[in-house]
Amino acid sequence: MVVAGTETCTVVSPFQPVCEDLVDVQACPLLYLPICGTDGNTYANECQLCVEKIHVRLHLRGK
Repeated sequence: MVVAGTETCTVVSPFQPVCEDLVDVQACPLLYLPICGTDGNTYANECQLCVEKIHVRLHLRGK
């Protein structure tokens, strides 16, 4: 389980989001179920974390 604090993002235990189903997602739902990323950032929901994770990977492959 991963929870988000009010001021800092604290990972309670390891959790791997399921991003495979969200590869072609155009927009994430507005559902607010905050989770923490291993980068220390709080994301509104698992979909948002997956989308950001994909963007970071693409950025790292660029210049």
